[in-house]
Amino acid sequence: MYGQLICMNVMQDMIEFDKKSYLETIGDEIWQSICDGRALENPEEHLSRFGLLVYADLKRYKFVYWFNFPAINYPSDVSNSNSDSKGHLTHQSITEIFNDTALNSFHEQFESHRPARSFQRGYFIVAHDKRNHSAKCLPLTDYKRIAEKVEPSTDIYFAFSDPSPNLQHPGWPLRNFLALISVQLKLNHVKIIRVRRGQPTVDHKSYYHHSLVFEVNFQRDENDSNISRPVVTGWERNESQQMAPKRVNLSSLLDPIKLAEDAVNLNLKLMKWRLVPGLELERIANTRCLLLGCGTLGCHIARGLLAWGVKSIGLLDNSKVSYSNPVRQTLYTSADCISKNPAGGTGLFKSEAAAASLKSIHPTVVVESHVLSIPMPGHHVVQNDIEQTKQDIEKLEGIIDRYDVIFLLMDTRESRWLPTVIGMSKKKLIINAAIGFDTFLLQRFGIRDYSQLEQSSLEQRDQQPSTSKPSNDNSNQLDCDKLGCYFCNDIVAPGNSTSDRTLDQQCTVSRPGVSMLVSALAVEFMASIISSPSGCRTPAPMDTHSESSMEYELDTASELGIVPHSIRGNISRYHIYMPTSPCFNKCSACSPAVIRSYLEQKHEFLIKVFNDPSHLEEIAGLKDLKNVSDDVWALDSDEMTPDEYSGD
Repeated sequence: MYGQLICMNVMQDMIEFDKKSYLETIGDEIWQSICDGRALENPEEHLSRFGLLVYADLKRYKFVYWFNFPAINYPSDVSNSNSDSKGHLTHQSITEIFNDTALNSFHEQFESHRPARSFQRGYFIVAHDKRNHSAKCLPLTDYKRIAEKVEPSTDIYFAFSDPSPNLQHPGWPLRNFLALISVQLKLNHVKIIRVRRGQPTVDHKSYYHHSLVFEVNFQRDENDSNISRPVVTGWERNESQQMAPKRVNLSSLLDPIKLAEDAVNLNLKLMKWRLVPGLELERIANTRCLLLGCGTLGCHIARGLLAWGVKSIGLLDNSKVSYSNPVRQTLYTSADCISKNPAGGTGLFKSEAAAASLKSIHPTVVVESHVLSIPMPGHHVVQNDIEQTKQDIEKLEGIIDRYDVIFLLMDTRESRWLPTVIGMSKKKLIINAAIGFDTFLLQRFGIRDYSQLEQSSLEQRDQQPSTSKPSNDNSNQLDCDKLGCYFCNDIVAPGNSTSDRTLDQQCTVSRPGVSMLVSALAVEFMASIISSPSGCRTPAPMDTHSESSMEYELDTASELGIVPHSIRGNISRYHIYMPTSPCFNKCSACSPAVIRSYLEQKHEFLIKVFNDPSHLEEIAGLKDLKNVSDDVWALDSDEMTPDEYSGD
C-alpha cells in the first residue's frame, strides 16, 4: 500500500483540516492513473492508496487518527451474479473450484518472491485450465494477450488481495479494481477471486478456505476514459459508525519503565527535531560517566546526566549521608541519614544511597556504586595498611578503566591527584569541577598518548619550557594534547590540606547557588565535548572574543557551541570567563616524568608519594624551580603601580 501520513501539531489542526479536498486530490490521482494506463502497469502503487491524519499526544500515549481509503464509484449499477433473492452474496471458496493440483500451483506462484514472481500480489490475473487442472498467475498487462487465444476449458479470474473479513462485502480495493477493468480492458462482466489467507498450514485448502470466488456485472460508459473523475468516497467511520476519527489510549498497555524511558528521551528528541538536527543523541547517551564524589556537585551532575539520557553512571564515595546533606545534595533524604548502615552505625553510604535514588528517578539507568577511599599524597600509609592501599589502587584503576568520562568532584585538592594520574595514563576525558564561596572552576584535561613516547623523547620534553602557543596552524586554537590539568598551575605537589585546619576550614563553604550553577555547566560542558566532531580531542579556543573565534565555531565547535578548556566564574560579580592554559612540563600530575614513574613503578612510586609529597616534586622537577627562587627579584605589593595590579 502507498499512502501519506499527516501528523498534526495540535488537535485543532485536525478538526479544521479540509478532508473533502484532500480525499478528492487523492481520487484525482487514482482516476488519472486509471485513464492513462499507469495503474495497469503498476496497480499496487496507484490503486491501493490511503491517507492518514494523526494527532499524537506523545506524553500521554493517546492518539487520534482517521484513515481514508479512496474508492472510485465507477462503474455504476454493479451487481453480483451470485446474489440470492435477499441480495446476499452467494459465494464459493476457491478450494471448491480449484482441485489440489491447481491449488498447489496457485500457492507456489502466489507465495514466491520477486523477481521470480512476475505479477503483483495486490492485483493480478489467474488463468485456470479445468482440463489440465493448472492455475497460472499473470500480471494485468497480459490480459489482452491471453484473452485472444483462451481455450474454452480455461477460465480467467481477476484476483485481488482483500483486506475485508466480511463474507458479504468485498473490501474497498475492488472498487478501484473494477474501474481499471472497465476503463482499460473494456469489460462489463468478470469473475473475481478475493484472496484471503489463513494461518500457515500444510493443508492449502485450510490456508485458502476464505478466498472466495464470485461474478460481477456492471454498466460502463463507452467513453469512460474521457469522462470527468467520478465521485470518490473513503473516509473511515469510527467505532460508533460516525464520520469521525478513532481514538486509542495506549498508556495502560505499556510498561511503566518503558514509559519512563520514552518520556526522558522525548525532550531530547524534540530538541533535535526542532533546533539541533545534527546533534548525535546516541553518542551522548552511550557515554559512560564516572562521578568521583557524591556530594553537592555529584548529586546535581548525576541528575543532569539523566536529563541528557546518559545510560551508564558510576558513583564513588566513601562517606555517609549526614543531617546537613539532604537540603544541598538532591539525591538524599532525611531517611538516608537515620537508616542503619550494614557496615555499622547510622547513615547510608552516599554512593549507595545516590544510586538507589537515581534508579527510583529513572528505572532503566545502569548505576554502579563504589564505597572506596582514594589514597592521597601527604596522607601517610602505615605499614599495616600498605596491602589495603594497593588493593584500593587496583580497584580504582579498574573502575576508571570501565568509563569514558571521569568527573573529579571531591572536597580536597590532593584527592584529585591519583584519579588524574590514572585517567591521564588511560587517555580518559577528565572534567574537574571545584567551587569556593562565590567562585568556581570547571576544566577539561588534555588527552595525551604517553605510550607512544620513548624514554629519550620524554626526557627531552621534560626539559622543554612550556609555551602558550599552539602547535597547529590556527593561532586561535590549542591542541587537546597541549591542554593543562588542574595541577599544571602549581609549583608545589599536593599534600595533606586538612591536617592543620579546623573543622570549619575543612568543610567546603559555598553559596548554595554556586554548586547548582557549576554542576549544570559541567553537564553541558560534557555534552558539548562529546557532540563535537573531534569529541574528546577537540582543540580549545585561545581567545573567544576575537574575530578568529568565529572560524573556530564554524570549523571546530560542536552542535552545542564552543568547547573551551576551562570555565571560571565569580557570582559576586556575575562574571564568567574561559581561559585556555597550556600544560606544564613539570606538572605534578600530568607531566611525562610523573606518568612514566606511575606506569613503570606504580605501587612503589605511589606509596612514596603518599608518604612524602616532596618525592613527587623531585620526580616532576619542581624542586629545580624552587632552587632558583632566591635569584628572582619580586616586587612587594606596595611597590606595584595600579596599572600593574590586576586585582584578581
